[in-house]
Amino acid sequence: MKEERTTTCSEHNHPEFALSFDEELVLEEDVAWLLSSLQDLVAGGQTFTPGDSFQIGWLPTLIQERDDGLLTIHEPDMKSIPVAHLPTVTFALLHIRWQKEVADSFDLDPDLQYPSARQSVLICDRLGQQPGFAMHRRAALPPNSGWIICCSDDTHDHKTEPLKAVSLYELVIGINAKSLPFLALPEESQVLIEDQSICLNVEGLSQSLQKDSFLKSVGYLDSM
Repeated sequence: MKEERTTTCSEHNHPEFALSFDEELVLEEDVAWLLSSLQDLVAGGQTFTPGDSFQIGWLPTLIQERDDGLLTIHEPDMKSIPVAHLPTVTFALLHIRWQKEVADSFDLDPDLQYPSARQSVLICDRLGQQPGFAMHRRAALPPNSGWIICCSDDTHDHKTEPLKAVSLYELVIGINAKSLPFLALPEESQVLIEDQSICLNVEGLSQSLQKDSFLKSVGYLDSM
């Protein structure tokens, strides 16, 4: 693990942050963005104390204090329920990068709408039984994310059969991890993934997957 620290928080009588991350998974520019964001928030008057919740992208994280007085950020371990935390920001920054790259893959406005992992999503009882799936994000108020995610089986009538509400965290760690890169797409987004293809519509307009997109470069469809 590598560690980077803020440098200007102490100018505002606030503890500095020490962020730990896996340098093989996280881009330095994303770490720099988070450090800068924390410094800007502190300069603007925000105070962080141990035990505070702080959302990074879609992931709620926890502020903690080390023995040396520096503040750290602990993120969900992405495998445990109830949620267990790790003293790193690797997942938080990695997921933001994926979600930004998905927007770029379809040449979308980068102003994404991050839900919270604590918010609910409606799913059908066959989701996860086959590779394909369909996603639709409607306007919603917390604690709902607005997402509905179902199997892509045409014979399964999702209008008549009841859908189940689970948290987005439960969805990603135990039911359908493949939905994670798309969760920050804006309201009125529809995604269909099946037969080695990705179809995206935003507000009724079809979006084309860019030739050299992130999704193609990481072999997203090859792993379906």
